[in-house]
Amino acid sequence: MILTINEIMKLKEFNNSYFLTGNGNISRKVTSITIMDIANIDEWIKPYELLIAGNFFETVIDAEFIKRLSEKKCSGIITKNKFIKYISSEILTLSEMINFPIIIVSDEYSWSELITPITQQIIKLQQKIIIESDQFQSAIINSVLKNHSFDNMCTSISKAIGHSLAIINTYDEIIDASSDFDWHNELKDFEINVNSKFTIGYDLQGDPINGYIQLGLHNSSSSFQFAIYPIQDSTIHIGYIVIKIDKNLNIIENSLMLKIQSFAQILVLKNMIYKDLYQANLYYRELILDEILNLTELTSTQKIRFELSIGHPIENNYYICIFQLLDNQQKQLWSMAEKHNIIDFLKKYYYDYSKILVFIKEEQLIIFIGESIRNSVKSIGNLLSLFQYYFSSNDIYAGISQLRRLEQAALGLKEAKHALNFILKNNSSKKYQFYKDLGFLRLLTDKKGDIENIYFEELLNSFIKPIIDYDSKYNTQLLNTIQIYFKNNFSNKETSESLFIHKNTLRARIQRIEEVLSINFTDNDDTLNLQIALKIYETMK
Repeated sequence: MILTINEIMKLKEFNNSYFLTGNGNISRKVTSITIMDIANIDEWIKPYELLIAGNFFETVIDAEFIKRLSEKKCSGIITKNKFIKYISSEILTLSEMINFPIIIVSDEYSWSELITPITQQIIKLQQKIIIESDQFQSAIINSVLKNHSFDNMCTSISKAIGHSLAIINTYDEIIDASSDFDWHNELKDFEINVNSKFTIGYDLQGDPINGYIQLGLHNSSSSFQFAIYPIQDSTIHIGYIVIKIDKNLNIIENSLMLKIQSFAQILVLKNMIYKDLYQANLYYRELILDEILNLTELTSTQKIRFELSIGHPIENNYYICIFQLLDNQQKQLWSMAEKHNIIDFLKKYYYDYSKILVFIKEEQLIIFIGESIRNSVKSIGNLLSLFQYYFSSNDIYAGISQLRRLEQAALGLKEAKHALNFILKNNSSKKYQFYKDLGFLRLLTDKKGDIENIYFEELLNSFIKPIIDYDSKYNTQLLNTIQIYFKNNFSNKETSESLFIHKNTLRARIQRIEEVLSINFTDNDDTLNLQIALKIYETMK
């Protein structure tokens, strides 16, 4: 639904008009018309605008001017018979070469008599487009009300606009797609080139609408390409509408562009509604967490209610985990919208989602890992990797409680905080810390994770550093030997077997350790201090 040069030439005011040049471009689109009243009109001309010019042919308009108009996608020039004498041969040659329309009209018409009927035709078409767009928008809303759902909209929209389309999120993943095209195959591994943004269409005022034009990864030899329209709620990117268009088409026509914009507005509305639902769900999750932390016993009625609220079975025993992001993005990432995005992300990518409980409180992710997940260490590692990917940051740490009954969650949360604070306060290279692995260090640290650093440094300098220095200098394995020795409860037989060495070799190493550290293993104080120093070293390395 467009106005073309050919349609304009059919108006009665153009009965005696003719093409001086560019008669092979009669299908050229026209969206507006203006009169040349300033010399540098080429700087202001809009795409598909028709220009009326007269005396400026004598003073300003030359071949370079025509070239600039063509580059700006000007639809053509209308002038009168009396100005032909000022049109140079260079202008004629170039205009014919680039198929740029120059239309000659009778001198008897004033400029206003020519502008008025063209403007009327433009307005009439715009009104028709607006009416169709309103009808299209109403049809979408009625469809949503009738089906009580925003889901599977693309197939209906595709039939209404005559183009296959899909909706993808900000991760370039398909959210919905019309059934008339193999979108899942065509958009497999698809990524939007965010640096290739340019004009894909124009609104009714002639202002540009920006988006992307890209080939799919699997269709380089096909006859189609993808026009991509960003869906935005204020400044927040929600996703993209991807439309299958002809490979030779670079600009989407106004009527289709307006429908795409209408569809995008519906999707923004959908996002707002879902955001409110998620916000309510997140608030309810916080209430559930508070209720769990105040449990003294878990009744069957409470368990059923929790399961209905969370959406999957509740286990009796959990590891309570706190994940904390430390970098500067932290504040902006904990908006309500971002919180539900995190939960959606976990639902999609964490394979044991039904065995965990996810809560977000005080800028921390609190995750209950069910006892049915056999390898809790691997589970923690997987969750950390997912969060590092999601936040594009390695500054994420976790503290994990001992296995606790659900009604002991408050105690478990304290243990998790204690473990998390330990690695945050004591320069540990670890990304996560189990509370049970702190051992007797739990007695030497407060709930903030602070320890008596002077005492610890003294132990490390006295009992660990000399062994490390000796191993480095003489290429020995005294540190590993003493670690295995303590692990095997001072058993010469088990230690020598673990190290694959003779008992006499072990005795020689033990003697060497005593000499390096100036200690005696028969002295209980020396043995205890070395054991504490090793525990500190192993926990903090």
